[in-house]
Amino acid sequence: MRAQCACSYCGAIASILDRFERELNPQYLRDITGATLSKYAKRLRDAELAEATIKKHLAHLVAAFHWAKSVGLMRDIPVRPPTPNARRSLGEKPKGRPVALEEFERWTKAVHGVEQCKESAPRVRELQRIMHGLLFSGLRMAELMALSWETDADVVAVFSEGEVPIISWNSPEAQKNNTVADIPMTAEFADLLAEVPETKRRGFVFDATGRQG
Repeated sequence: MRAQCACSYCGAIASILDRFERELNPQYLRDITGATLSKYAKRLRDAELAEATIKKHLAHLVAAFHWAKSVGLMRDIPVRPPTPNARRSLGEKPKGRPVALEEFERWTKAVHGVEQCKESAPRVRELQRIMHGLLFSGLRMAELMALSWETDADVVAVFSEGEVPIISWNSPEAQKNNTVADIPMTAEFADLLAEVPETKRRGFVFDATGRQG
């Protein structure tokens, strides 16, 4: 018997598990394979469910199988079948594309022509540094600007002797997926930050003073 839960999230997961059992009726967990999941995905497509919904069903099922393995109920995790990109399957065009290096170089040079930067070489350098930081790190703008040298900050740049430099999220609110994590810096991003002398590693890593501070 499944434990009862009033929250809508748990209800949605329970509905997915119920539908999987109803559609395929597996007798034992060991009977569930990658082929089983492929068959289930086909059943959902035949029922004209959206690809994004099918992907969600499969993700929740695999998560449940990981739990089952952790408590000894399954030996192997079934391989989840690939699902097409939901936007592409609907005929939607991508919202963006990677920036070409030539474009990026033109953008950084164009900073000199911005009205607020024409008479401030330090501001030009800092904005260009921020642009390189975004390119090398893969961080969102808000994440990059929150990056700090202070160990008790929400997002911290950590350099330890003999170890790969990392970006450490100390607060779930600082990251879009609401988790704390440590990720290694790319070599280019680490080199960019390493240009700052250790004696000056205080406060925010990037500084862009504007009209509102």
